[in-house]
Amino acid sequence: MTRTEETISLIEKYIELSQGFQFVLSKLQRKYRDDLKEYLRRVKKDNSIDEEFYNTNVISNEDLRINISNELQQKKEELVPIFIRLWNLHQSNGSNQINSSDYHFKYLIENSKTHLTRLGFRIKDEQEGKLEHVNPNGIVISIVYQRYDPPEVWMKRLNDNRSIRIGSLTEQYFDGELKLYKKYAGLKLRYFNYSSFDYYNEFIELYLNKTVEIGDFVQKINSWIDEKFKNTAL
Repeated sequence: MTRTEETISLIEKYIELSQGFQFVLSKLQRKYRDDLKEYLRRVKKDNSIDEEFYNTNVISNEDLRINISNELQQKKEELVPIFIRLWNLHQSNGSNQINSSDYHFKYLIENSKTHLTRLGFRIKDEQEGKLEHVNPNGIVISIVYQRYDPPEVWMKRLNDNRSIRIGSLTEQYFDGELKLYKKYAGLKLRYFNYSSFDYYNEFIELYLNKTVEIGDFVQKINSWIDEKFKNTAL
C-alpha cells in the first residue's frame, strides 16, 4: 500500500469512527475532522498526498498536534493510532515523527495478541513494559517498551539468555534487499508503523522455520549483525 492509499484509507476510517463521537468531540477535534474531509477530497483528486498542505492547513503547528493527541488519549483512544499514523505519514523529516513507546506500545501489544494466537503462540508472561508469547516449540516472542524510542519485538528460545531483534537488521540476514521491511516502511525506510504488528506477523510467517533451522540462531544472527555493521552506528 502506498502512502497515498494508506492516507486515504486512514482518513476515511477516522471520519467514520468520529461520527460516533459527534456530540462529544471538542471544537478542536471537529475542526480537525472537517479539515481532514477537505484534505481527503484534495488527495483523491490529485491521487497524491500533499505534505505541505497537511502540515499547514490540517495540522498547522506542533502545539495543535499535541493538544489534539492529548484530548484523544483521554476520551477517544481508538482514534489515537489513526491520528498518529496520519501525522507520521506526512513527516518526511523523520525527526518530527511520533515514535516513542508511550504512544505505540499498548497498541502494538493489543495488535499482537490476535496475530500470535493465530500463529500458535500463547501468552507466557505479561507485565508492565513487556509481553512474552511462546509457541509449543519453545520459541519466545517478546514485545518490549522503550520509553522515548519505539517499542521493539525480540525472538529467542526459552532457555536463551539473549534474543534477536525482529527488524531490518535481522531481515538482512535472510534478504539483503529488505523487501518485507520496505513493504511496511516505504522504499526510503521512513514510515514504519510502530503501533501495528503486521510486519512482525509476516516476518514470523516467512522466516520462523528458517530461523529455527539455524540451530543457535541467536548467537549466529547477532554475530553476523555485529560483524556486518561493526563500523556503523546502529
